[in-house]
Amino acid sequence: MMTDIDNEAERLLKDLKAKSLFRSGIECFNKGEYEEAINKFEEIIKIKSDYLEAYYYCGISLCQFEKYKEAIDKFESAININDKYFDAYFRASVAYIQIKDHENAIYKIKKAIEINNRSKEAYLHLASIFMELKLYKEAIKNLDKSIEIDEDFAPAYHNMTVLFWEQGDYKSAIKKSGSTRFDR
Repeated sequence: MMTDIDNEAERLLKDLKAKSLFRSGIECFNKGEYEEAINKFEEIIKIKSDYLEAYYYCGISLCQFEKYKEAIDKFESAININDKYFDAYFRASVAYIQIKDHENAIYKIKKAIEINNRSKEAYLHLASIFMELKLYKEAIKNLDKSIEIDEDFAPAYHNMTVLFWEQGDYKSAIKKSGSTRFDR
């Protein structure tokens, strides 16, 4: 029969092993050794099923092998642990785009924006989805929000220029292409 002290000791040992594996997994991840990183993160998940970052980094690593559905499962697991995890929603949206599931991609990036409505990158990503779907008014609205957050955010101006160019509005495209201030 295990005592409370034994249970606590076992929990602490699991935590230490998971943290050690995580450091090792991140080292592999940073070296581009994604397969080994996945193995480390999966091992952590077996030891400690609520290790949020293990799911997240496992998902990113899986994307390196274009295993987007598996990656989405990992991001969803991270979200189930912490439903305010901006990065997991963002990465899930990116993975959904890769499998052409625009509906879920839009849903996930909008959830990310609910968590952090000051992310110029999130609005840019949402605008890119709308551009791909040829929903130009929605794309412009989100590019404008991205620029509102950072008036020198060159990727938003670039996408705005492309968007106007694709619609044949060359005058607006030229105007937007010169809108950033690179001299700061």
